[in-house]
Amino acid sequence: SYPLTLIENRDFAKLNAWLNRLTTLDLSQVNLSGLTMLDDWLSRLDDFGMLIGHSSGTTGKLSFVPRSKVEFPSWQRSYYEATRASTGVDPFTDPVETFFPGYRGGHQMMMKMLNLFNIPAAGGPDHYHTLYQTHISSDLMSLAGRMQAAEERGELDALGLDPALLEARDAMIAQGKRREQDIESWFFKLFEEYRGKRVKLGGTFADLIRTARSGIEKGLTPDFGEGSFIMTGGGLKGFKDAPDDWEGYVKDYFGIDNIGMFYGMSEVMGM
Repeated sequence: SYPLTLIENRDFAKLNAWLNRLTTLDLSQVNLSGLTMLDDWLSRLDDFGMLIGHSSGTTGKLSFVPRSKVEFPSWQRSYYEATRASTGVDPFTDPVETFFPGYRGGHQMMMKMLNLFNIPAAGGPDHYHTLYQTHISSDLMSLAGRMQAAEERGELDALGLDPALLEARDAMIAQGKRREQDIESWFFKLFEEYRGKRVKLGGTFADLIRTARSGIEKGLTPDFGEGSFIMTGGGLKGFKDAPDDWEGYVKDYFGIDNIGMFYGMSEVMGM
């Protein structure tokens, strides 16, 4: 319900005042000086005690879900109980080396949750391994649709964007083009380094199927330790050519019988 111009004009004072109506914390006390990027505003809110997650912006506008450290214990328990109920492993008492084929974090809701919950569940930052070490940019997610349309019209320069943002966008596009190859080499490196060890594997259905298919073609076989498990979710997301019994296919390849599945919504704390 906020005007999109607040993000386009980087009017953080008004954006902050709008958000202040949706939480019991007094956000008028947040220091807004020197802010030029959406990511920086959200990080500053984190420091203040808020935990703002946002949608992916596929409708053309980010939706912001205001949570705070007050809700955090209930939110974390819901996530961990979903893990325990679907895999039998209790993240509160049983940390497991964790692997996620994506970004290290970000303010988009799924990225925020993975960062908040998976790092403690793994036993700390050194035990949480991600494909990319960077955080996905909220500014890029907010502007993606407008930037694409402007580029197609040859008017990208007319948007007057920060050069650093354009550079980050080019890097993300290049990264997206090589993601399948990156995932493949990352997983195969993982197979060797953690052979015989207990691990938790994350990723979408499609990530797991592609890795299994490529591994079979290359004759590469993982051999993880007893008690390893997979956590996945999100559906096939348009992935074509999935095996009829994709779950069995993935289990057979990774040699892991324990596979848990999540379903959630950004707006709801329960999983």
